[in-house]
Amino acid sequence: MSHTEHKSSIFLMELILALFFFSLASAVCMQLFAKSHLARTQTEELNHAIPLAESAAEGFQSVYGDLKALAPLFPESRLNEAADILSISYDENWNPLNTESSASPVYTLNVSLKKGGIPSSIPHASVQISKGSSSIYRLPVSVQIPRTVPAAIFR
Repeated sequence: MSHTEHKSSIFLMELILALFFFSLASAVCMQLFAKSHLARTQTEELNHAIPLAESAAEGFQSVYGDLKALAPLFPESRLNEAADILSISYDENWNPLNTESSASPVYTLNVSLKKGGIPSSIPHASVQISKGSSSIYRLPVSVQIPRTVPAAIFR
């Protein structure tokens, strides 16, 4: 083996190691970019979901837990037949979809009444924003209905 062949094999080995190092570094960078994109998407969804959930919760409290009275406050909402779940569908840009819209919803807001084991004077509900089957944000809400004292007691 001549001296030039020995130098060229060392140079080739250095190139292979450098290529391996850069391919490993690029794989790590691609994973970081993918994770940062996912985190950004989740943060954007959360930034849209929180104000919508808070608005629905405040509406629930303003009507003292009556979903039938809450439905007119959100014209794009649908109330199920049992009147215990109010739903609003949104497209990919967080625009509410009308009940007659043929577009498929991407995000869904549900206000669900909770029943059982809870005093009836305090309606409880759960406001949930979801994308498909995964939940983005959930907000429990309750409202205490003030007691009214009969007028005859004050006389």
